[in-house]
Amino acid sequence: MYRSVARQGYFVANPESARNGFLAGGVVLVLGLAAVALAAQIYLYGRGFVIPVGAATVLSLLTVFFTSRTMPCRTPKGRRLWRRVRGLEEVIRKAELPMIEMADRADIFERLLPCAIALGLSRRWADAFADLAAVPPAWSRPTRRSTASSVSGAHRRRSARAAALSPRTRARAPSRKTRAVAARPAPR
Repeated sequence: MYRSVARQGYFVANPESARNGFLAGGVVLVLGLAAVALAAQIYLYGRGFVIPVGAATVLSLLTVFFTSRTMPCRTPKGRRLWRRVRGLEEVIRKAELPMIEMADRADIFERLLPCAIALGLSRRWADAFADLAAVPPAWSRPTRRSTASSVSGAHRRRSARAAALSPRTRARAPSRKTRAVAARPAPR
């Protein structure tokens, strides 16, 4: 996915590679500077001040770790898309229903529900439109009737079979091999 967004021009480079590169480079730089600081202290003072250098190193490593997560650079195209997604997220979060006409509410709910799911706001979006009829959106229904009926029919048969063969019944039920032997005609 990261290669794909970089190839499509939303990022300058692969975001995961950029994060890992900045993290590795930052860790090497911080540890190198800590080693130079200790070496300079030993050279100048005859001993190293480990606690201050260690504390500074730990704080610097934490800074590098957290800032490396934000390093992937978006292109102008990527920034425009990010602003649009954030704007859509805000619309879904607020869900200002008085502004939406009653006739358009079902259509808007259906069109933005996949986006709300992708943004992790499906519960909030569904709660805002709770007064709508509970009919599944058109895009969530199967397109071929035969596929839906065969799948649901097979599921019903499996469920009925599983219910009929509860753990207690299963212990008494004959196995396939026993049923096959029983089904054979007797020799003459």
